[in-house]
Amino acid sequence: MVPIMQDVLAEDEWMMAYMRHRLQRNMLTGSSSTIPWLMCRHILSLSSGKTRGQNFVKTLMQLPGQRFRSQMKVNMATFHELLRLMPDQAAIVRGRQITRNHRDLLITIWYLTTTEQLHVIGTRFGTNGKKVLEIVTSVCEIITANCDKYISWPTTEKMEEIADGFKKKTSLPGVIGVINTMHVPLKAKMQEKSEEYTNKAGVATLACQLVISQNGLIIDCFTHCSGRMTNVEVLEHSPLFENVKNGHDVVPKEFYLLGDSTYHHLPWLLTPFPEDETHQPYQKSFNNLLRETSDILKETFLNMGGRFRRLKQFDVAADTAATCLKACFVIHNVCLKNGDLFEQVDGISICNGVVNGVDSTGDDPDASLHRTQLAQQILSVEAEAVNDVGQGSNEQPQLVTEGEAEN
Repeated sequence: MVPIMQDVLAEDEWMMAYMRHRLQRNMLTGSSSTIPWLMCRHILSLSSGKTRGQNFVKTLMQLPGQRFRSQMKVNMATFHELLRLMPDQAAIVRGRQITRNHRDLLITIWYLTTTEQLHVIGTRFGTNGKKVLEIVTSVCEIITANCDKYISWPTTEKMEEIADGFKKKTSLPGVIGVINTMHVPLKAKMQEKSEEYTNKAGVATLACQLVISQNGLIIDCFTHCSGRMTNVEVLEHSPLFENVKNGHDVVPKEFYLLGDSTYHHLPWLLTPFPEDETHQPYQKSFNNLLRETSDILKETFLNMGGRFRRLKQFDVAADTAATCLKACFVIHNVCLKNGDLFEQVDGISICNGVVNGVDSTGDDPDASLHRTQLAQQILSVEAEAVNDVGQGSNEQPQLVTEGEAEN
């Protein structure tokens, strides 16, 4: 039980005990003999639960900024921005009264940021588990309906800004995003056909594809996929892939996305050299750079796992989980917009049971040639930088040629 609930519960329990005592005394004296005691107890229970829920909402909304963030895992700026998305809220947001929208949004955020069961959350907020699920589903649908406001593919101008950010961090030119698939566990008994979501690791999961920019912002998401699907299959089912396939200039020629070895190498999707074929210095150097760049995406996954504890496992049907998951991504971007960074990390698996990379026979030959040229160019620039440093200190670095490396 959270600390801020103790005083509220103590007050309600005292009041309930007092009312029970009065009713018992009245029944003994005959003044309330026409009212069955069980009915009185039921009415008292409902009244106390509703009052307790109202007090809990009021207590949360009156918390100072830092305590509110500590309790809800989002700051007040993020909460009020999400609140403005709620229906009819714009007309009353200037007032200070607490509305049903406040309660519903608090319930939803509480559900997404904790691992508590639905009925436990219902008890906190003076309702029941079924009602909590209805509220969470409704609010998440409202949030995801506004997804385009917060998750959008960058313009060409924005791509240049993102690419500059990646280059400053990793020296890789032209990168506008890192792509991978997050696998979120589902409670198997909540799924009609759980085997359809069971991945190669034997866990029922929901697969969702994310593209992350240099600052951890989500610029594309695709959530409705079974955990049985590989990263390549998820990609090929995504609107992103369809847009590229249909000739839309989603990723201009001078830009590309970064993926790991679970993806095929494509003209717009840069992946590492296969480990069993990595013999040249430029290949090893290139793979190290991609690994460093991919850490940005992994850090984002970990941070989301710290904020949204529900990602540990969803206890609802897959369709509802997908909606909740997309809402988490929207809230994540709203948090970043409001400077609400979450430093606590907690792991989310991004593996679907595939340990090794995909077969390189699916790689695009022209794209593979471009990767080689790019990797050699990057190594050449690094060698020149080392050479310049060596000349400045009157020392000549010993560079190894490709022929020497092979020998």
